[in-house]
Amino acid sequence: VILSNSQDLPNSLPGRTEEVLVVVDRAERDWDAENYYIVEQANQLQIQWFEETPDLPLLGRVILMMRPKQILDENVTKDPWQIDE
Repeated sequence: VILSNSQDLPNSLPGRTEEVLVVVDRAERDWDAENYYIVEQANQLQIQWFEETPDLPLLGRVILMMRPKQILDENVTKDPWQIDE
């Protein structure tokens, strides 16, 4: 699991910049055009998609990217009894 910033993703997420959770399967290192992979470039981990077999060693396949839960109605959090619902 890697904590990343939404602006560092290959396709930036709409809205404000926020921390995202990236789950990587490090056992999956065989290239497939249908997946994103973690690679090391300039001593930094990057998430990339490759149209063809890359020259870089693949460190793992990205299996999940998740943003923090967003609360749509901020006023609900002001009443503790409503948080459980």
